[in-house]
Amino acid sequence: MAQLACELVQTKSPQLALSPSWCVMCKKGCETLDHLLLHCSVAGSY
Repeated sequence: MAQLACELVQTKSPQLALSPSWCVMCKKGCETLDHLLLHCSVAGSY
């Protein structure tokens, strides 16, 4: 099962204490599948 990017960063660098609702790509929205595929401006540019 694929992990959300935020969860992956949190696992590798626990000192960062990222919010689970923060998109690591655009830093604007909640990092959900809908956000990443439909609304994230950074993910949409790839």
